[in-house]
Amino acid sequence: RFTFGGEQVVQEERYFLLRLDDPEIPEDPDMEDARMMEGIISLRWWALEEIEAARVVIFPEGLAGHVRRSLQAS
Repeated sequence: RFTFGGEQVVQEERYFLLRLDDPEIPEDPDMEDARMMEGIISLRWWALEEIEAARVVIFPEGLAGHVRRSLQAS
C-alpha cells in the first residue's frame, strides 16, 4: 500500500525465481513498448550478492533473504 500521484494504491506483486545458464535478456519490440508504457527505464538480472551490496532501494525489502530461503526450501 502506498500513495502515488495523490492516490492510495493497493498493489499485489508476484516474484519468480529463475535459474539461468545465460543471463542475457532477449530483446523483443513488443516487450520494449510494454516497458515504456509502464515507465520501466531499464532492466537486468541481478545476482544475490549484487542485491545485497546494492546502494539503491530494492523492493521488496529483504529480497535477497527471501530468495535464499526459497533456494533452501527447493
